[in-house]
Amino acid sequence: MASRSPTESGPTDGYVRGWVAMTQLMDTGWSWSGHERDVSFLNLKDGTFADVSAVTGLDFEDDGRSVASTDWDGDGDLDMWLRNRSGPQLRFLQNNAGGERHSIAFELSGTTCHRDAIGAVVEVSVGDRRWIRTLMAGDGYLSQSTKRLYFGLGDASRVDRVVVRWPGGDPQTWIDLDAGSCYRLMQGSTAPTSTAFQPFQMDAGPPPPAVSDAARVVLRTPLPLPDTLLSGLFGKSNRPTARLVNLWAQWCGPCIGELKGLAAAHERIDAAKLEIVALSVDKPEKHAAALATFNEVVAGLGEDRRLKFRTADEATMETIDAVLRHLLYKPGETPLPTSLLIDSDGAVQVVYVGPVEMGTLLADVEEYGFKPVPAATRGAYPGRWYFGIRRDFGSLADELRQRGRVDEARFYDALVQPGRDGDASK
Repeated sequence: MASRSPTESGPTDGYVRGWVAMTQLMDTGWSWSGHERDVSFLNLKDGTFADVSAVTGLDFEDDGRSVASTDWDGDGDLDMWLRNRSGPQLRFLQNNAGGERHSIAFELSGTTCHRDAIGAVVEVSVGDRRWIRTLMAGDGYLSQSTKRLYFGLGDASRVDRVVVRWPGGDPQTWIDLDAGSCYRLMQGSTAPTSTAFQPFQMDAGPPPPAVSDAARVVLRTPLPLPDTLLSGLFGKSNRPTARLVNLWAQWCGPCIGELKGLAAAHERIDAAKLEIVALSVDKPEKHAAALATFNEVVAGLGEDRRLKFRTADEATMETIDAVLRHLLYKPGETPLPTSLLIDSDGAVQVVYVGPVEMGTLLADVEEYGFKPVPAATRGAYPGRWYFGIRRDFGSLADELRQRGRVDEARFYDALVQPGRDGDASK
């Protein structure tokens, strides 16, 4: 990765190429660190460190980013949370190595200094042994460990002396404190309060979900689609409808099963005002077989059904593939079936990779098909977002232009906000 020169007025070619390469790694899901294992070192207290990565089990081949320590299980020793850029995105490591050894912890509260006492230095003495910790706010990249200061005491069950050097204030001393508790030390007070460590048995938790390529992706910011694409798929319509583009092939078993589910729910689909195009991505020589398969599925529904058959020409698939790459950051062939839920204004709201359950689809139509939904309440999981996501319309336009889709590229060029490096949020 090239760094930007402090003397240049603009970025160098090497700097730009480095960022492009890193972005491509991120978009395609590759590791930034080349599967380099995590490393853990033990302070030998003689000015040297020992590599204990394998012994401790911390040598994960993850694309690690952050680590935070806290006494999660209440037993007085520090457990660890690891955060990775790629999966598994979160690991919990429970510390069960304490045995019969003792520990003590402190919570600091400032009065004349600031309340959290950030920057305070705590010194713990047992005989001729001494430990020193500094209270920090943010002790790693994108992470914050507990603000309690923990000290491992080995076989010592009691602390002879604790000295706190408060920020901007005089040092303060407490003596003869028992191990096995967390003490709250308040600046200026000589009487600490304590709470004994209360370890609890942690449940194993639910089993991890089964690995699946299926996904439901609710877009934080909907993506408008060009009129050339929509009219080519659905034709011109004066009635407000939500629309679903279902990519399928006659050789794809899950695709046929999904089509049968859509056909069986035609009355519910009609009531939801949902227009569906079953877009066959079969090769031209297979179009007749695809149509025959589709007709078998929809037999008896009538010509006014909302489930229509279309075949995908090369131009249509180039546009859809570029859109899916932009939305999912997933190169390669599009998995089948894949569907796009489009609202009545012509913007993609939800992407389904794999068969979609009918109840989920109809609920999404009701939620996203006809009315604006603020970014704060959008998402496939419980929670609240406080910001949308800016869309790089400029890059999408460039991708379409490279594929020869000039009209579609102009559509997204028109959405680029000047002075925003090709990004736009609407």
